[in-house]
Amino acid sequence: MPEALRQAGETVEIHDDHFATNAKDADWLSVVGTRGWVVLTKDERIRYRMIEQQAMMRASVATFILTAGGVTGAEMAKIFISALPTIRRFVAS
Repeated sequence: MPEALRQAGETVEIHDDHFATNAKDADWLSVVGTRGWVVLTKDERIRYRMIEQQAMMRASVATFILTAGGVTGAEMAKIFISALPTIRRFVAS
């Protein structure tokens, strides 16, 4: 997925390049917010956990969650790429 987004002209940062694989969501979300990054994820549980919700809100993290289960990385990339105009408008507002 990251390479497809890069080919679509996006700058992509990968979680594991900046944070430990077992980093707590609330911790890395706070950092992401200070960096002004947008989160694209398929971890639909993140939206139900209070600590993560609070971290996203405190850090003003724009988070887009793909809730369709069982999709491949290529399918995720296609979905997110098609949504890029909407994502850009949302982030700009």
